[in-house]
Amino acid sequence: MYSAASLDLVAADLRRQPALLADSRASVRAAVSQASRELGPRPSRIYLAGCGDSLDALAAVRFAWEQLLGLPVEAMPALTLSRYVLAAAPPDALVVALSQSGTVSRVLEAARRAVGGGLRVLVITGKPDSALAREPVTARLVTPFRKTSGVPGMASFVFNLAVLYELGAALAEAWGGAAPAASREHAITQTFAARAPADAAVLAPAAVREQLDALPALLRDSLDSVWPVAAAHAAAIAAEPGVELLLGTGPNLATARFAARKRFELTQRAAMVQETEEYAHDQIAMVGPHTPTLVFAPSGAASVRGAEVLDSLIELGCPVAVVTERGADLGLAQEPRFRYDVEAGLDELLSPLLQALVPQTCTCELARLVGGSFYGYADPVVEALGDRLIYESDVIP
Repeated sequence: MYSAASLDLVAADLRRQPALLADSRASVRAAVSQASRELGPRPSRIYLAGCGDSLDALAAVRFAWEQLLGLPVEAMPALTLSRYVLAAAPPDALVVALSQSGTVSRVLEAARRAVGGGLRVLVITGKPDSALAREPVTARLVTPFRKTSGVPGMASFVFNLAVLYELGAALAEAWGGAAPAASREHAITQTFAARAPADAAVLAPAAVREQLDALPALLRDSLDSVWPVAAAHAAAIAAEPGVELLLGTGPNLATARFAARKRFELTQRAAMVQETEEYAHDQIAMVGPHTPTLVFAPSGAASVRGAEVLDSLIELGCPVAVVTERGADLGLAQEPRFRYDVEAGLDELLSPLLQALVPQTCTCELARLVGGSFYGYADPVVEALGDRLIYESDVIP
């Protein structure tokens, strides 16, 4: 069982996020601008590679990058990139490899093999003396993040999201906006853009920076708003025997995955992640009154479909919690049991920056009630295996 001091440390890590983002904004903006200038001309596509929370952050920003850059962007596990994708990657592709610690074996391998294949590689890490930072890559982005010792990644997720959105804006400016019309990839992107709703706004670098400038205040106010809901929500689901269902779509499918990771790392409770639409094809067959469900549902492209799914979950008797923004009309026939309102002010493609506060706060409060251990390391077998699997695995040439 956790000590109060351990979870107070987690809570303090969450509370420091507004100041962390405010204090680092200028240095991060300068660093991403420098890195973007070192990468050379526009690639034909971008591969984003990471593991764990880093993978979730990369997946969350993928859609914003595609809008900003007008070219295909894929986020994938570092193992997938290294062992399967690089073999057929176009020679002018760019690989972005993220590891906060700079010591994750698969991320090192992905970066090293991409360089060996002649691709441009940007590595991102918070440790200037790490193995990843020492790789002979095209460019390095060393961030000013300092981890709270011993605490599973919480503040680092939102911090790295902000870094990645900043980087997307900087790359858009460095490459001068849209790709040449002759580019096949650009033609594909333009075809999809033509199918977008007429009132859909195109994300621009200036808009991204404006929202990131407002982020510290939005984080502070959102934390104050969601934390009491998180305490009540955790108390309601602590004794539920069912596996928790976590739903999200678009950029917030990654937020749902991040939520599952926090449940695993702090409480060792079972959770399953599903894309919002796919719930209707799969989990609807097995959910009910003992299936705690958390739905990430900011206003945006999937709002109408999200309301249909939420209504079905409520009708089935699931103890439903929804994450949206203050003032949003969800259009539901019945109210969910719990509603988290983060502050309005972010485009849907940037919404994981605030949506991610809910799994942080709720998991912290849940751990106070059900116990657990950081990373499951109360089990000495898990502890012996855990770091070895992540940091000491063989890296193939």
